[in-house]
Order: sequence, then structure tokens, then C-alpha cells
Amino acid sequence: MIQANKNFLVIFDVGGIMVQLNYGNKGGFVEKASEIAGIPQRDFQLWHAQLEKKCLLGEVSAGEYYQLVREKLKNPQISQDDLKNLVGLLWEREIESTVCLKQRIHDAGYSIGLLSSMTDFALETLSKRHPKVFETWEGPKVYSFECGVIKPDLRIYGFFPEDTQKIFIDDNLRYVETPVKKLGWLGVHYTAHIDKSEGIRSIQEGDSQAKKYSHPNLRIANTPQELEESLRAFGVKI
Repeated sequence: MIQANKNFLVIFDVGGIMVQLNYGNKGGFVEKASEIAGIPQRDFQLWHAQLEKKCLLGEVSAGEYYQLVREKLKNPQISQDDLKNLVGLLWEREIESTVCLKQRIHDAGYSIGLLSSMTDFALETLSKRHPKVFETWEGPKVYSFECGVIKPDLRIYGFFPEDTQKIFIDDNLRYVETPVKKLGWLGVHYTAHIDKSEGIRSIQEGDSQAKKYSHPNLRIANTPQELEESLRAFGVKI
């Protein structure tokens, strides 16, 4: 149990936790972009996933990304605004229940952090669309494109202060298991808003959604209510 709020850091992922993703669903980015490019959806999805991974690692900039997508679409005349709107279909909406929960946790006196495998172009777009998602009230924010590593690489979890108890909320089991089992964090695998077609999820090895929870500091939550219950079980008083 946590004895002091100031020594307790609640860390949220962004995609699939506070923003609903739409990679492969009907009307999403992959469907529309593959139609424009005139290639099968699966081929475009795999190509884009590999490109996005380089962006997540900070190896490809936003400008380079948009140019490569433009070339893949075989439509050099598409305007930059139309191209950004097309890519923007990757992010469907703000998940209000989780964003409100983050606010309540902060209001209860706990520190808030963000940990996301994030591209620079996603951060630029989403921070304008959904500024409340990125509020941490001076808490730490760790984005993969800035530090050059993506989850579940152990190094990305090392950017948070060591002298606090941390609880991490993510929609990918491997991403939660790693700091729980290797660093002593608490973790919640939150499954209510998973997009199984998410680019990085489709190319990383392993079964990220295996339904085995063998660690006492790891819980599963399938609904907003279960997420709150999991946090309370870890000692968060909300």
C-alpha cells in the first residue's frame, strides 16, 4: 500500500488508453490510404508499420514521414492539409472516461506521468486536438521519439524517478509486464479500447494479449470501472 501521495506516480499510456486508435477498422487510415495507393490493405499496413516504427524511434522526422506517405500514395498533388487529415484518421477520438480519471487522480493529490511510444507528428496533432490528454501538471512525460527507444525496451522505463512507487496503465500486456517484473512497478493491463491493428503491435514479436496474470503487482481491467477498482486495490484513494 502507498503511504504518501507525493511518493506515488501514476503513469498513463496515450494510444488505446486516452486516445482511441483506428488503424485497420472500417473508415480508418489504412483502408482509405490503401484505396488511394491502389494496393492491398495488408501490404500497406505492413509498409506503414515499418515506417512508423522508425518514426517512433526518432529515426524519421515528421516531414520525412509525410513525404514518404505522399510517395506511397502515388499522389504528389495531394495538399499537405489533406495528407495530414488522412493520417489523422489514425486517432479516432479522446477516451473521455480515462482522461477524466486522470484528472481525478491528480485532484486526489497523486503525481501523474505519461509514457508513450509516440511519433513527433502524432504528438503535434494530438496535443492540439486533445490538450487534456497531455496534462500532467508538471509530472514527467516520456515519448519514444525523444529518447530513441520504444516499449518494452527496459531503457524507456528508466527515465522516471527511482524514489517513487510507480503504477503504469497500458493496453499492451508486454509493456506492462516488463516494468512490473523487472523494476518492481505496479501495473494495470487495460483492455477496453484495444486496436489490434495498431502498427507497432502488428510487427512486434510475441503475444501481447496473452491472458496470463501470474504476478501479484499486475492486474487486468476490461472496463473503466475495473480500472478504478484496480487502482484502488493498489492503494490509490479516488
